[in-house]
Amino acid sequence: MQEIFQQLGTLRTPSGIPGPNDSPFLGLATGLYPTAGEIQFPGFGINNTLLRSAIADGAGNTPRLFEAPVGGPPGTPPYVRYQLLSKIFNNVTTRSNVFAIWTTVGFFEVLDDSTNPPKLGAEIGSTDNTNIRHRFFMIVDRSNYVVPASQATLANQPALPNILTYGIPVTVGTTLIPISAGTTPTVAFNGQLSGTTSVPSPTPARGWSWNRSWSWSRQPPPDRPPYSWGRLPGRTPQIVP
Repeated sequence: MQEIFQQLGTLRTPSGIPGPNDSPFLGLATGLYPTAGEIQFPGFGINNTLLRSAIADGAGNTPRLFEAPVGGPPGTPPYVRYQLLSKIFNNVTTRSNVFAIWTTVGFFEVLDDSTNPPKLGAEIGSTDNTNIRHRFFMIVDRSNYVVPASQATLANQPALPNILTYGIPVTVGTTLIPISAGTTPTVAFNGQLSGTTSVPSPTPARGWSWNRSWSWSRQPPPDRPPYSWGRLPGRTPQIVP
């Protein structure tokens, strides 16, 4: 990639600064013009487009600028050689990002500043022909490509909290579980969430306690409705409630 980027700058501006020998990227509709000498500018062709050769004034059978890898083995399939061009082709344009701005500054009386925009009156100095307007012209070029100053780095992934699970048999009494300060214990009974709390940090000098109690009883299964055998006309016996 670095080699292709450097070659792009060399082919675009051979002298390193804008000059008459520059070869900017033109659209794919650029026609084939005669060579230099018959017209004012040098000849135009495929080497003035995104499909230009990787070398200056290269022929049609030379490697392309965005062909990767440059100088690869002869048997490299086209979809591998032109994968870079396929990646960027729909995200680039030959349209310039240059703007021309004409600006005129005048001074006017404000009749009502309670509205937005304020209501303006006559231009200051227009009655005695002493009004002054300041004019200036500028060109804003936002198409200059730059190399990033540094490589992007991945941020460290935050550590995940440790999850400790304790199984407590169903007994009458008290069971002690080691819980450190700053943790958030969650209690569940028989798969159902019962409560969540936070252990204060630092732990109070007299200690910290959290009590949960449950009641559980076994209910007999519900009675089933009686069933009886019956026969419907023309059908096999079925269970009818």
